[in-house]
Amino acid sequence: MSPNPFFSIIIPVFNREGLISQTLNSVLNQTFVDFEVLAIDDYSSDQSVNTIKSIMNNDNRIKLIKHEKNKGRSAARNTGLKNAQGNWICYLDSDDIYHKDHLQITLFPHQFF
Repeated sequence: MSPNPFFSIIIPVFNREGLISQTLNSVLNQTFVDFEVLAIDDYSSDQSVNTIKSIMNNDNRIKLIKHEKNKGRSAARNTGLKNAQGNWICYLDSDDIYHKDHLQITLFPHQFF
């Protein structure tokens, strides 16, 4: 792998404890594995942070950044962008999931279509 990940996947999170594990797992189960995940917690009042931390314990490609106050989804995306190390940026909402080949298709669409 390169010193920098190929993709930085930025996920703004606000009160998504019931959904964030499915979202994160959809990224971790990608067929293309050279990525980092930046989960930006926008001052959640539920257990979103603890859910993210429990998944982080099993995969060092996940980074958690916490806002000290609620700033909104756009600010969370901008925080992720400022901290991204990847060559390419992907955004994923905390209530969405990636198909297992999403990143692979993004890189090599001619192989799939």
